[in-house]
Amino acid sequence: MGQKNLAEIISMRGVILPDDEPFLMRLFFELHLEDPNWKTLEEKQRKLLLDMQYSAQNQHYSNLYPNAAHQIVNYSGTSVGRLFVDRSAKYIHCIDITILGEYRNQGIGSFILNDLIGESSKSEKVFSLEVLKTNPAVKLYERLGLKVVRDEGAHWRMELLE
Repeated sequence: MGQKNLAEIISMRGVILPDDEPFLMRLFFELHLEDPNWKTLEEKQRKLLLDMQYSAQNQHYSNLYPNAAHQIVNYSGTSVGRLFVDRSAKYIHCIDITILGEYRNQGIGSFILNDLIGESSKSEKVFSLEVLKTNPAVKLYERLGLKVVRDEGAHWRMELLE
């Protein structure tokens, strides 16, 4: 599907409501349960740990990026992901972009990232993100022109260098 067609069916909702919490938790759990190491834990233990990690991640992002925009990604009116972006004087930093598994590889993430890259170019800011080295999305980021600028242990910081 072309970028123009996606523009007609992808929308961002910038107000996070209490009713969004179950969806955001589902998104977080689904992403983390892709790691086979979680399957070794009993379900009760896994849920407890994921609940704690979900809360810790939200607190961490809020502390580190107090002015960041947190948005729900909608595809044809259905909530399919989240986007967390910090806009500073120098950077447009994608803190987190997560799309539900059944909606991946349909151009949604590429569309959103291209939009952010366009925004960074127009505003003469650097587009950046951090990504787990083992994340398959690294290939997408490289296709979009991002380069690794710093090794942060388990993560890379990537930037669009123009």
